[in-house]
Amino acid sequence: MVFNNLLSFDDIHMKRMGVAIISILAAEISTSGLSDLAKDPRRIECFLSYVADKCLLVSDVPDLGSALRSYMPQLRLRTEGAPIFDTTLRFTLSALWNLTDECPEACLRFVRQGGLIIYEKVLKRFADQNEETKNHVYTKCLGLLNNVAEVEQTRESLLKESLMNFFFLLIPVKEKTYETLLLSNYSELLFDCAIMLCKMLRHPCIQISYFAAGIIAHLSCLKDEIWLRNIQSSRESYVKLLGQAVCNWQPPHSEMVAYRSFEPFGLLVLHPESRLEIHLWAVWAIHHILTRKETRYVPVLCECQPLLSFLRLVVSFDEGILCAHNLQRQLSDQEPRSINTDFHDNDNVENNNNYCVKNSDPMKYLTTSSNVIRPQPSSVYSPSTDSDIFSGVPALCEAAAGDCFMSESQQTQSSRQSSTVTHVEPVGQSAEGVAAFVGPDESQLACARLIRKMASEILASVDRTLPTLQSTSIHNYNNNRHCDIT
Repeated sequence: MVFNNLLSFDDIHMKRMGVAIISILAAEISTSGLSDLAKDPRRIECFLSYVADKCLLVSDVPDLGSALRSYMPQLRLRTEGAPIFDTTLRFTLSALWNLTDECPEACLRFVRQGGLIIYEKVLKRFADQNEETKNHVYTKCLGLLNNVAEVEQTRESLLKESLMNFFFLLIPVKEKTYETLLLSNYSELLFDCAIMLCKMLRHPCIQISYFAAGIIAHLSCLKDEIWLRNIQSSRESYVKLLGQAVCNWQPPHSEMVAYRSFEPFGLLVLHPESRLEIHLWAVWAIHHILTRKETRYVPVLCECQPLLSFLRLVVSFDEGILCAHNLQRQLSDQEPRSINTDFHDNDNVENNNNYCVKNSDPMKYLTTSSNVIRPQPSSVYSPSTDSDIFSGVPALCEAAAGDCFMSESQQTQSSRQSSTVTHVEPVGQSAEGVAAFVGPDESQLACARLIRKMASEILASVDRTLPTLQSTSIHNYNNNRHCDIT
């Protein structure tokens, strides 16, 4: 009804009240309800037009795609001036964020209706506004883009050169002269080249940094050839920065965001392309929300059984194995079905997705030994049999988390100089020469230590909270049963 009124009447007061109501109700609607709302393209279109009306100028129109031009003529865009940050814009951004939460249909509709182009313009228009206003807008925009990144069908649309450069511009910390490079140790050179600044991942506002990291985590599940095809850049430097950023976060005292479920985290950590730094972001997010609202989120976690098994597996491995990225193979027998993305049959999206078992008994799962995945012995670093295009340089083995290669003499020298090299095993021996893969660096080990610590605290919270929740549930059941009898 509220949407129908917004579509039928062009009244400033109705807009302000309507978007406020929808922004609140959208957070309470089920995912199937959100899917139903997304079926009508005019609804997302309506909210995008509100955002454009407040933020865009006439000069922005030529850059807009054909999908936007269909409804842009209805707007009264200004020729100049700063973006208007008022109650209507604030609630509209919140409403779009909530409408796309765990709703692939709404995310797809947002992308198809030109939402990414509008949001890119909005972000750039607010870049020179006061810090408080800018951070507020950035947080809401990044939150929605994080929702888009969660969906397999819309994830790649975020790999745009202009958008990635704006948020995740990689800037070398220092430049080296040619003479300095010649004198540098090879391992030191690789380390210096890997040190980058990423302005959004290291943003002082934790909310902005958190959602930027979430976008990178999901985009890093795309294969390297997709990255290279879209932005001519490898994901490796982004993933490394992701891990470093999370390790440096100071958790805020208050809850940053509410979650419908932990299903997106489960799909992320069990994705075939996932790795340690991506796991770390997901576990940090779960740890942050669960340690602040145990009674609400422990049952939510226990509904996602493969995710709970993943956490138990994390604490059972040491840091070296975590760095070696063997968790997916251990969990292959519990690989979840991907979320239903058949947008022609939206009614069954929630019912067909059985990753999180709704209305299950968490205690039954936790106490069943068959549900506990036990770690199997495996080699931390597996030798590779394929050679790289460079002579004597082997291809990175599937299990390896690092990306540095050295010759035998360089490896020996580096191992004496650096205490971060914990294990070296010769790889790809051939007539052309011998190369070696260097073990995890200090950054990777820091990620592994942190993820084990947080996973342990999450599981301790589960073990501490579940008995109380079960006791309360039984007590309430007995009281209700008594009332029914009398």
